Amino acid sequence: MARFGTDVASTNTGSVLNYEASEPAYAATLTAAPDAYTSYYTPAALTGALTLTVDATSAQKYDNLHCIFSGSGGARVVTFAGDAVVAGTLTAASAKQASITLVFDGTSYVEASRFVEP
Repeated sequence: MARFGTDVASTNTGSVLNYEASEPAYAATLTAAPDAYTSYYTPAALTGALTLTVDATSAQKYDNLHCIFSGSGGARVVTFAGDAVVAGTLTAASAKQASITLVFDGTSYVEASRFVEP
């Protein structure tokens, strides 16, 4: 289903695009199932390693998933699984943040960029 169209009642200005934010408690395994044009996924401070499974069941082509992680008590490694195609693990140092942006290509969420706070 398209989020905008070309008929009289539609708009292509972005005003109908939807956004969501999710801030789950830390767990060793979490699942992100974005269903908006732009989704922000920011779990609580990581107190251990994390495996983040990305579920693209509700995704539409060119949807964005922005994840921000912060380490607590040591460097914390984030491993991606499911419908995510990334260039390896992401590590958030203690009291630092790391972020990654993924874009849905019609099949998978593909890494577009990442940043690790020095």
